[in-house]
Amino acid sequence: MPQLFAVQYRTTEDLISLRIFEGIPVFGAGSDPKFTYWAGVEVSEPQDGLQTLEIPKGTYAIFNYQGKSSDSTIWRFIYGKWIPHSDWELDDRPHFERLGSNYKNDDHESEEEIWIPVRPRE
Repeated sequence: MPQLFAVQYRTTEDLISLRIFEGIPVFGAGSDPKFTYWAGVEVSEPQDGLQTLEIPKGTYAIFNYQGKSSDSTIWRFIYGKWIPHSDWELDDRPHFERLGSNYKNDDHESEEEIWIPVRPRE
């Protein structure tokens, strides 16, 4: 966030909260998936002095969430119920949230989009 003012070529005002896991993560009791965290914005071209990450193309399950970011209920639903009971499985690509104009950090009125990389179940 301290460098946000310096970012040029932004395509939206949205913020991106992104995790790159070491392989396809396993969630559940006792799990501790390792990941690298990125905070960023969407840009139309790279900028000197700032790192750029291109999100690989693929299918994402998108969940519109309203509530506190500290409430883990949505994550337990996605990883513990929705994915296991869907025709999809996790894919090895970044997981991220798009934080738009209705995002209010840890407020029950906050809104965000949760993007989970998926592929058809084998």
